[in-house]
Amino acid sequence: MTHYRAAKRYAKAFMLFLSNKEQREEIINEIKNLNFILSSNRKLRVFLKNPVIDEQQKLGILMELFKPYSTETKKLVQLIIRNGRSEILPKVVEEVITYNRREKGIKKAIITSAQPLSNEQNDAIKQKLLNLVKANDIEVESKIDPSLLGGFKVRIEDLLFDASVQSKLDNLKKEFNLKK
Repeated sequence: MTHYRAAKRYAKAFMLFLSNKEQREEIINEIKNLNFILSSNRKLRVFLKNPVIDEQQKLGILMELFKPYSTETKKLVQLIIRNGRSEILPKVVEEVITYNRREKGIKKAIITSAQPLSNEQNDAIKQKLLNLVKANDIEVESKIDPSLLGGFKVRIEDLLFDASVQSKLDNLKKEFNLKK
């Protein structure tokens, strides 16, 4: 089984486990925080993937690190580590967040622009996207890519809306090359 499929199964089981919990939203917020920690800390990801460090050591360090977290979140981490799958913990956490979004009808949009967009611009793009895609809400993540020259690109799942100056220049270039 690939890491991706295993991560999806752990995430689905965890979400089913949380389905009757009153503090579900608090736990999901912990998972989002855990995702931030895992995605921003390269040393922690390397530690999780290191086969030389045994599960007990990993478990001890992680339980100390995640001491303030809920029992449910710690149980998820323990289960993954004890099953010898510590390297997929970051992917499991991402999948839990994705599963939660899907349940709530929330889509994630990645807006890439040449320069930082104002809150008003982000909100305007978000409103346009809500009209285009079937979603209850859209979670926006902003990225900066100066190579776009101007404009922006928006990716929602497998859809890409490209309103960048760079793509328009590329299209013109192709058009001129075809006419030669």
